[in-house]
Amino acid sequence: MKKWFALLLTVLLVAGVVSASAQTVSCSAGFSLTLPDSFSKVSRSSADDPELELHYSNGSVDMAVYVSYAGSDNSFQVLTGSEEDSGRVRINGIRMNYARGSDSQGPWMVYSWVSSGNNVSIYFIWYGDDAAAMEVIDSIMNSVSAG
Repeated sequence: MKKWFALLLTVLLVAGVVSASAQTVSCSAGFSLTLPDSFSKVSRSSADDPELELHYSNGSVDMAVYVSYAGSDNSFQVLTGSEEDSGRVRINGIRMNYARGSDSQGPWMVYSWVSSGNNVSIYFIWYGDDAAAMEVIDSIMNSVSAG
């Protein structure tokens, strides 16, 4: 019986450490998202776009959040024809546009929506294993919370 108790205690401790290994970041556009602890903030430079609000990376996946004035609550997405996939999705009650493709910098994915008159775009660029990157991206996007 002591072994079962010790095993249960170990599982609970590990679960507590795993659940605590994340960081929540907020955006001025009225939403927050949770990033794995492996992500760290990328320092801003004077050459960065002034609409860049958040920039984090774990060395394999880069995430950049841009917020710009939209002027209306109508959400639209301009496609260039180089996208491999695009459409609309609802994540945690937020209707978003998404597109996925690849260019000279590598594979990328973008989610965008309008929040309180601001256009929000979350860009992901990754290096290496597509499946592992998509798992991280899905985890981050499923953590998006309005308000």
